[in-house]
Amino acid sequence: GFGVITDQGVDQAMIDLVPVLWRDDFFSQDRATKAAWMADPEAEIGWVPGANSSASKTADLKEFVMVKPRHPKASLPVGARFPLTNDLFYAMDQLGRKLLDIVSTKTPKDVLAANPYLLNLAGRSNGSDATVMRVNYYPPYKDDDDPNAIPARAHTDVSTLTLLAPSDQPGLVVWDRHGNEIVVPYKPGCLVINIGDQLDIMSGGQFDFVTGTLKSHGYFPSTVHEVRKVARVGGNVTRMSIPLFQHMERSDTIADISKEELRFITGDRFLAQLKPDVAELVKETALYTLNNDGKLTAGVARDNRLMRHGFGKKLEKSM
Repeated sequence: GFGVITDQGVDQAMIDLVPVLWRDDFFSQDRATKAAWMADPEAEIGWVPGANSSASKTADLKEFVMVKPRHPKASLPVGARFPLTNDLFYAMDQLGRKLLDIVSTKTPKDVLAANPYLLNLAGRSNGSDATVMRVNYYPPYKDDDDPNAIPARAHTDVSTLTLLAPSDQPGLVVWDRHGNEIVVPYKPGCLVINIGDQLDIMSGGQFDFVTGTLKSHGYFPSTVHEVRKVARVGGNVTRMSIPLFQHMERSDTIADISKEELRFITGDRFLAQLKPDVAELVKETALYTLNNDGKLTAGVARDNRLMRHGFGKKLEKSM
């Protein structure tokens, strides 16, 4: 589910400059200044000062800004990075749709016949305001860091594809389908491409809506990866990376699901299974919408990701 591509058509000068601008013009500011751009959790836009890549209670050693130029609530801290960041978003988004078109047109016909939601991926994702870019900032290590924390704990992405403008610092590790670890080297001019959960589901992967994890992989398997806490080149310096998470429109159907699964993920039938305090949390975050036609939408699949960040355990105890 991981690959590295060359001659990808995105301006390397822009890839090199955007993270430097964010590092120097935004992440170097004090917490109170950055807090003015605290993320809107529903829109998935803005600054996140430490988060979990997995269900671990220990926050990752990173902070990031989420960028969505197409979203109605789109806003960024002003400065030179604003137009250039948007330019990078649209360039990577265009490349992502080219790759999705290859998926739809080059996948074996028997696989497409069995998984029709793989058809016309580029067209269905064109203009999606759910597609999001992150500017990841991994600060220098500190003596008082949680000893159990690492830059990004093992996880899969919830996207169809993730296009990563990688860091020139080491640390990125992936696992193949046999459980073997692979260290991803940095190669100037290359982008790292990762298959996410949505594409896995669309190609036949089976999703567990209680725990928010995949029970089995489809034809295109999403891949577990993490960023390790390793020595950095040049001393104890910052590490930057920029992933673009390519998403379908939130209303786009990505799988057929059973009535048994629907009761876990939709409307009042889902809320009725929960303890009152957990049900109220679900309502407040606007995670679940009623869908009685047996179709799983990209929006519901993405919202279910919250379970993977510790929420799933709460749900299991509440059932």
